Amino acid sequence: MLLDLREKVRNSKPLKYSLITIICIPFALVGIGSYLTGGGPPPVAEVNGVEISQQSLEQAYRFQRNQLSSMFGGQIPEGLANDTALREQARDQLINQQVVQSAVEEAQFAVGDETLGLAIQSNPAFQVDGKFDQESYLRAVSARSGSPANFEQSLRAQTALSQFSEGLIESGFTLPGEAARVDALRRQTRNVDLITLSLSALQESIEVSDEEVQSYFDENADSFQFPDRAKVQYIELNSTDQAESIDILDEDAQAYYDSNKRRYVTPEQRSASHILFAADGDSELEEKNNLAAEVKARIEAGEAFADLAKEFSDDPGSADSGGSLGPILPGQMVPEFETAVNELAEVGGVSEPVVSQYGVHLIKLDAIQPEKGKPFEEVKDDIITTLKQNEANSEFNSLLDKLEESAFDFSDELDTAAAETGLEVQTTDWVDVDSDNGPLFSNPAVLQSVFSDEVLLDGLNSEAIQIAPRHVVVLRVLDSEGPRPKTVDDVREEISEKLKSDSAAEQLDTLASELRDKVAAGEDVVALADAEELADVIMDESVERNGSDIDATVVNAIFAAAKPAADAATVSTLTAGNGDRVVFALRSIDVAEPAEDAPEPTVANQAAGNSAFAAMVQSMRSRADISLDDDALTSGVTGGYGGGY
Repeated sequence: MLLDLREKVRNSKPLKYSLITIICIPFALVGIGSYLTGGGPPPVAEVNGVEISQQSLEQAYRFQRNQLSSMFGGQIPEGLANDTALREQARDQLINQQVVQSAVEEAQFAVGDETLGLAIQSNPAFQVDGKFDQESYLRAVSARSGSPANFEQSLRAQTALSQFSEGLIESGFTLPGEAARVDALRRQTRNVDLITLSLSALQESIEVSDEEVQSYFDENADSFQFPDRAKVQYIELNSTDQAESIDILDEDAQAYYDSNKRRYVTPEQRSASHILFAADGDSELEEKNNLAAEVKARIEAGEAFADLAKEFSDDPGSADSGGSLGPILPGQMVPEFETAVNELAEVGGVSEPVVSQYGVHLIKLDAIQPEKGKPFEEVKDDIITTLKQNEANSEFNSLLDKLEESAFDFSDELDTAAAETGLEVQTTDWVDVDSDNGPLFSNPAVLQSVFSDEVLLDGLNSEAIQIAPRHVVVLRVLDSEGPRPKTVDDVREEISEKLKSDSAAEQLDTLASELRDKVAAGEDVVALADAEELADVIMDESVERNGSDIDATVVNAIFAAAKPAADAATVSTLTAGNGDRVVFALRSIDVAEPAEDAPEPTVANQAAGNSAFAAMVQSMRSRADISLDDDALTSGVTGGYGGGY
């Protein structure tokens, strides 16, 4: 009986969704929290009494990851993929948003019905043929927010926030004196002597023993672990792959070519001139017909068609140009005219008088542009490829529905989905977030799904994950392992490089400090640099604020240094972006005179407004009542990404 019920439910969508609705009613009326023990997860922060939920944090965090992934071609660099740091940034952004929201509510910013209505009606997503469409609006809003009321409430809040922030940003201004000072700072150059100490050169000369590597490993063994890994079973649906298995008959390709010939062949094109003898009703038609016959006789006697067109034609648009109409496109002229043009056999030929609704015409064929383009055999392969892809695209949606439905109905296996779609169940070797698992399993969305709680811990099939347009994958985890300790051999090279780098950095810091003191004491910079094999010296370099010849970190430090005294340079050390140590002596500061034809210095008002808005947010944040829960912040780090992704 239970098996019969299962089959009935499986094969009847109305029954299936009715059961789901019945099950959902208690949750909707009572609330899902009453079915769980211990309540929901704690908030990650609270701002002026308003909680920021883990769900909001997770959405902001994933949005941030997706942005980074898009910026770096789908693979986030290792240095930027720290989950805790990304979550802290996402939480910080949510706190700022709530601080501003509190200010908006306190200032009683509001959006009226008329403004809201105009914003909705002008949204292209809700329009059809440039006009607001109620059905499109309701369909889009239902998919996005559940109901028009929810959407409109959200839109009111967003619009009020925009008015508040844009009002401050767009009101930014700069006084003329400030603009002049900023312009002078922009034109400023600083003259320095630079000694660069190479980190890589010193690092190459350092030897690290096996004993040192082993000692470091023993002290830090807990930090050396392989990330979570899993073996995955999956079904891939790709319309491009589907297209390769489709056969197209030559006659089908020929039929497509014939139906779409204009894509491949430009038809014959004719240019013509005419003389129009306009007739006002049937009473004038015989008279105009006789006149046309007389004019044709004069043409046959040798008179120029163009001259007679200027003399007799009642078409003001063409008479002055000798009756020329240029190329005659299909459907451009009345049928009688078009038929007469096509019946003329030779260029220069003139038709018999042709009667149309406008009167009587004499038509002269001026030119014939022959049909040109690609024959069928030349484009046959392209057409077959197109037809294959079109058929595959049509099949894709049907297969996707079957795949999603079967993967949901039989959520603990993929064999049924494979049988109903005709697709193959494939299996991976171990995959993890640190390895190159191939294009499919290095995709961030796929890895996120593999190491999600539902798939990794609960053993459920994933949803259909979009890889590209008409390319999805559904997967499940067959086997998994948590973090595993690495051996010293696994990380020997990594530890060796770190020890070399640390040792080199420590030596360079000591050397840079010594050189700084010697330069400050007035010793010769070139002589000091020559005494060190690792040093490279540049003397009396004029550095511009936006210059690109020198590392940006060095430029920033030079322009942050104090103005040198008349008899002594400002001497400092820093670490460049590549790890090199730099000692510089700032000798003087110059300001270039503006060119005679230079415009008045200005500072963009929006830049000033953005700075003012950022300062205001920080000020409001310092006065806000903010509490943070770092344990709640990190509790989601391993849940969705296996601890390392």
